[in-house]
Amino acid sequence: MENDEDNFHLNIRDRDFELGVSEIDNIINGIEESSCIVFVVTQQFIESGWRQFELNVTLRGLLDEPQSHRFILIFLEPMKKDRLPKHLRTLKHNVECLYWPQSRLKQIVFWARFKVKILGA
Repeated sequence: MENDEDNFHLNIRDRDFELGVSEIDNIINGIEESSCIVFVVTQQFIESGWRQFELNVTLRGLLDEPQSHRFILIFLEPMKKDRLPKHLRTLKHNVECLYWPQSRLKQIVFWARFKVKILGA
């Protein structure tokens, strides 16, 4: 997606975090500089302290400036409601959510929908 005409730029930890800058500051800077924030939710995401920190920083920013970012949750795997932290269950009802399909054909449709959502159309 980064190579197409829409000028997307993904902030990827292993590639984009600045050396010598703390992980916390890199996370906050990436979120503050983004116009669209996407979280890919998996069971591993839910169990990760860093991912929860990123989500909490993002939520704080959404409360401070609700119109400054578009926010998308992508669920890669089915998750039972009771397995989601309360703040994620609440957020799920207030932001765009996409669900990764298993079917190859539906995955093509997924990427088209994702692009529309990320552009804010």
